[in-house]
Amino acid sequence: MLKVYLGNIEPLRDSGCYEKNLKLVDTGRQEKIKKYRMVSDRLRGLAAGLLLREALSREGLEPGVRISEQKGGKPVLDGGQYFFNISHAGTYAVCALSDCEVGVDIEEYARFERRKERNRRIAERIMTPEEWELWSRTESGPELLKIWTRKESFSKLTGKGLGCDFAGIDTVNTAFYQEKDIGDSCHLAVCTWEKQKMEEFVIAFL
Repeated sequence: MLKVYLGNIEPLRDSGCYEKNLKLVDTGRQEKIKKYRMVSDRLRGLAAGLLLREALSREGLEPGVRISEQKGGKPVLDGGQYFFNISHAGTYAVCALSDCEVGVDIEEYARFERRKERNRRIAERIMTPEEWELWSRTESGPELLKIWTRKESFSKLTGKGLGCDFAGIDTVNTAFYQEKDIGDSCHLAVCTWEKQKMEEFVIAFL
């Protein structure tokens, strides 16, 4: 089982919508959200919490189910029946819920636009020889972003996060990735150890 919940943060910019939805997430997340200095960070943090709440509710779990941290800081649900991961970028937040370990990442295409020399330096630093051989034929910014997103979803699957050596992550031959574009601005990658059928749900914040 693999379910991916996606939400656009824009409705949360309305103060009434924001305050109403802030009350729906647990107090710990509320405090964490309030510490963000940037409004967009607060909105993305709230959206991610709301998506997790919705995902758990649809599986019949209480919204207040305990969340603890593994070594390395990866959040996990107590009980071990379900696994989740969250990410956000631009105007989107995403939550993946599964019955096996999962990692998810979403990134904006603008991150690697019109920066050819910088993109090449990043590619040299993070790619395996096989990835480099495939990418260097076009040196495409969008393709670099897709590789980055897959690598980050894998690092979140393992719980190592950005502390993981991206050059040591082989996105061609290891793990299983499912990807899709979100509009024309973002790319989403979900990573699991085994093939899972992905269901997608778009949630509106009202």
